[in-house]
Amino acid sequence: MEEVERYIYHFLQYVKTFHQFLVNEYNMEGYPSYNEAGKVFPRSGMFNIEGESFNYRYHGSGCTLMVDEVVIDYDLDILSENKIKISDWKFNRFIESYSKGTSKVLIDDLDKIFIQLVKKGVLEHKDPNILVFIINENFFQDYKL
Repeated sequence: MEEVERYIYHFLQYVKTFHQFLVNEYNMEGYPSYNEAGKVFPRSGMFNIEGESFNYRYHGSGCTLMVDEVVIDYDLDILSENKIKISDWKFNRFIESYSKGTSKVLIDDLDKIFIQLVKKGVLEHKDPNILVFIINENFFQDYKL
């Protein structure tokens, strides 16, 4: 479970770095969302941020980032002030690409681990019938590497 927490932290670190860049670059307030994509900033493109190439594409209710070979695919929950939503499949893509295939975390175990992380306060789970989870922002601020 600790390994997944560490991956969640790094996942959110990429998203926050990208969002902060957009906020600064386009004088925005709050989380950049798919509602602003194509209006306030380009729907897709590439930015050099802190020496890394962030390729991005906003789609549906979320965004896919590619930073080098790392895939960060997430949705925004507009009902909770655009908090970051993750699912087992999308998050597994991140783990596989970030760890370069060396992680011992199995996709079949992620939902169970996510439920444990809800109990721990790392994730939030709004609808028990849907296996989509919201990352608790306080976790990111309090997490120690």
